[in-house]
Amino acid sequence: FVGSASLSAARVDVVGEGKVSGAIEAPDLRGTLRLRSNDASHFLRLVGFGLPDLSTTLPIEMGADLTFAKDVIALDQLSGLVAGSFLNGALRADKRESIAHWSGRLKTDRLGLPMLAMLSLGPMPSPPRGAVWSEQKFAPGLVETPPLRIEMTIGEFDLADNIVARDAQFALRLEPGLVGIEEAQMKWGEGTLAGQLALRRTAEGVALLAKADLANVALPQGPVVGRLSGHVDLTSTGLSHA
Repeated sequence: FVGSASLSAARVDVVGEGKVSGAIEAPDLRGTLRLRSNDASHFLRLVGFGLPDLSTTLPIEMGADLTFAKDVIALDQLSGLVAGSFLNGALRADKRESIAHWSGRLKTDRLGLPMLAMLSLGPMPSPPRGAVWSEQKFAPGLVETPPLRIEMTIGEFDLADNIVARDAQFALRLEPGLVGIEEAQMKWGEGTLAGQLALRRTAEGVALLAKADLANVALPQGPVVGRLSGHVDLTSTGLSHA
């Protein structure tokens, strides 16, 4: 069978075209998938994945070649714009023990570490006056994903406010209750930063594990001028950002 299908929901339009062959109980589908929205934030709130700032808009225009055969789902030649940032790559899901395990590679112009952390921690509340961190308990995480490991390449990677690394490469690992960054390599000014980070959420709270190797990183502006090299191991647990 050759055909097309379309879906419109909460300002998101999805169009698929292709060919289906094989038996009904084991179809082989190959075609194209296109997604477009002037603001997909309404759809995300509809499915329980609201952005922390209600005034934030999320324009998306993406396309990909779709393959669905046996226990495999593949999105190849994935490319488009998400919130003004170019994104391309490929994703694949292999079914193991009735669970889809996703893998692949993605390349984008810009991404931020705080946004990745919010997948587990939820939005960061504003701290009270005079405090650095809020003592409010962590909100529910933004999303529960199936097991996923994606090789990321990012032109500009926001580590924190006014701290931007360049040419970042790492493996993004997502599982229920876990956000991990593994085998990270990136440029920080004239220096480099490498390491890994894991945020694990349990009923008792959140556990953070981070390891970083710094080389030739310039010190922030202040009374001391110089460059820093070294190794950092960090472990922390708690019920709030504070």
